[in-house]
Formats: sequence, C-alpha cells, structure tokens
Amino acid sequence: MINALLACLEDERKLIIQSALDFMISHLSISGDFLSENEKIILVQGMLCLYLNKDNSSLIRRMNIWFFGKPNEGNVYVLNDLNRYFFQNMCKERIGQIWI
Repeated sequence: MINALLACLEDERKLIIQSALDFMISHLSISGDFLSENEKIILVQGMLCLYLNKDNSSLIRRMNIWFFGKPNEGNVYVLNDLNRYFFQNMCKERIGQIWI
C-alpha cells in the first residue's frame, strides 16, 4: 500500500495526488496506529518534494492537514503531542538525510 501511495504522490496529475492525500487524511492519520513508524517516515519523505512546488496551494493545504491535523479557527496549524513526538523523535534523523 505504501508503494501505491508513493506512486500516486509522484504522479504528474494533480487530481491523483489530491486523491491520495485525501485518502491519507481520512484513513491513514499520521498520529494513528495503522501505519508503522517506518511507513510514516517513508510517506513523509515522499511528500516533502511536493512542498517544492509552491503553486499547488491545495496540495500544500492537504499535506498540512495530514501532518498537523485541521487548523484552528484562526487557520493556524497546531502540533498535538502525538504529531510533535513523531516529528521530533522519528523523522529528525531520517529527514535530515534527504537534504544532504
């Protein structure tokens, strides 16, 4: 399943990427237990390249919702404890390897 999601995230068609992100938001929460920590890291790494394309604000909004949850009333994304733990402890070392 992870390979299929990664393939969708790398697709050239925006609708395919949006559908994959919508599926991840509704069924594969980053703070949930369905995915292993390694699978979450693989998906995060696959999604980081999407941030480079700044003209896709709808994709960035969907990625932010998956990463951080829905924004509050002020349209601000707030890390909850589970997401903060994941980003600080699980991804810190591995995501750094992407940028080297």
